[in-house]
Amino acid sequence: TAEKLKVFHDYIVLNNNFGLKDNEAGYNSTIYSAFYHGEGSDDLQCAGYAKAMQYLCDQAGIESMVVTGANKDGATHAWNVVNVDGAWYNLDTTWDDPILKTVDPANIRYNYLLVSDSWTREISHFKINQLKLSTGTVTYFDPPACTETKENYFVRNNKVYSDTAAAEKAIKDALLEASKNKAHTAQIMVSSKDVYDALQDKVLDYNTWIKENGSNNIKGIANNSNAAMMIVELDIIYN
Repeated sequence: TAEKLKVFHDYIVLNNNFGLKDNEAGYNSTIYSAFYHGEGSDDLQCAGYAKAMQYLCDQAGIESMVVTGANKDGATHAWNVVNVDGAWYNLDTTWDDPILKTVDPANIRYNYLLVSDSWTREISHFKINQLKLSTGTVTYFDPPACTETKENYFVRNNKVYSDTAAAEKAIKDALLEASKNKAHTAQIMVSSKDVYDALQDKVLDYNTWIKENGSNNIKGIANNSNAAMMIVELDIIYN
């Protein structure tokens, strides 16, 4: 199930671009817009990402639902919760689709592929299924609690590192692999704040190192790490 969800996640992310501009019919919040990529099709909004994931899960017989809420700035947002082998996880394809000045359809990240509530709720995702009315706040329904981590992308793929030396080697290997394929994102997860902070202290060193050792004419790196999840993410910028 986790492998199927990664296929769905990657397809939706790699074939859509996040954008807030409405087209005439408002299709960019729909399932239709997520799969139609003809001439003149507009960027997809978060509701379209979440509904597309729901549609694919329905076709594959995977129990799932769309959840709405807000980001830290109060803007509305939508994502999914999905059932993997009896345990529920959050899955947010919108926020795994990086917003770049120059859109790169090959770019992808895995911050929100099967994550627990403790990593997201009231940290990055707020006002879960709530609607504010003049008479008070109404909750549509309480989604199933997402308490497990074993099917998380980084956990499942042994990309979680507990000591600084191993983590440093892993992020350098990820940078080299990304540069070889002219991809942008190099990501690992670490298991302690000490290791996370140690790698953050060396970001300028990694910037110099990958320009000297990487492929495809690298200009530098951007640090888009996620402290709440202890994900070290360094994105390569090419000339």
